[in-house]
Amino acid sequence: MKRWMTALGAAAVILSPGTSRGDVPELINYQGVLTDAAGVPLDGPYALRFAVYQDSSVATMLWSELHPVVDVDEGIFNVILGSLTPIPAPLFSESERWLGVRVGVSGPEIQPRSRLTSSPYAHRAAFADSAAVAVGGADGDWIIEGTGMYAGVTGNVGIGTDTPDTKLHVEGEVTVDVLHVTGADLAERFPVRGDAIPGMVLSIDPDHPGALRPCRGAYDRGVAGVVSGANDLPTGAILGNLEGPEGEGAPVALSGRVWALCDARQIPIEPGDLLTTSRTEGHAMAVVDRDQAQGAVLGKAMTRLAGGRGLVLVLVTLQ
Repeated sequence: MKRWMTALGAAAVILSPGTSRGDVPELINYQGVLTDAAGVPLDGPYALRFAVYQDSSVATMLWSELHPVVDVDEGIFNVILGSLTPIPAPLFSESERWLGVRVGVSGPEIQPRSRLTSSPYAHRAAFADSAAVAVGGADGDWIIEGTGMYAGVTGNVGIGTDTPDTKLHVEGEVTVDVLHVTGADLAERFPVRGDAIPGMVLSIDPDHPGALRPCRGAYDRGVAGVVSGANDLPTGAILGNLEGPEGEGAPVALSGRVWALCDARQIPIEPGDLLTTSRTEGHAMAVVDRDQAQGAVLGKAMTRLAGGRGLVLVLVTLQ
């Protein structure tokens, strides 16, 4: 008497973007190994019947399909479940399903049954009318469209954490070849003593280690940077997101482009001018005395300010 067995069974969902939900067959690609009683792989055509059950031993089938001719090559076979008998969407509404396989139309079922793991449950996800495919469970957390995948949720996404507090929150190391940042400056959070409005020029506070304050006086060698975010120019990257008060400080641009408050009432500012701190609190001005400006340069002006006070686009290059 022959004894059959399957091994290395693996199931994967076949998704078909490009058609609407009603047109997409719900298919599972199943691959297994068929051997005889001695474990020798079989070859040739065989009839295989597949059935899905709610557990590993119950006799009642939830779905079944007969494949009358399945080519087996050195024991390996591959079938598309659902290609002959449609798989109903509610079939995987429960967390546990088991697959049984029979050789022949009415042969005994091979034991034990195989538990279907998470892959088949993906075909419960919604197929969007835009030909995007939702995966990740019944709530469609992720959308596959073309060669891209994006989150279908309106909240935050966590990797390595179940309490993300930003759009993408990663706990652990991240490796990338090239990081494209949409903002314009590299900033770091600092506690600021006094006002910290976007565009304000800040200096080191000598009375509070690690803190900054609005600059006071011309040619201040303690100049540290500019509060980022003025004139709707977004910050590119923010360092110093620490626990406690230090992580709650203002983002201060240390490099890159940022709009800064400037005072041109005495000296007009032209593109290319070196900028330093001025007598107006929190404002920069054009450098006149280069010797005095040593160690007090904020950066270079990239726009013009003919007079008065206002915002100037600055390339921050502290020196």
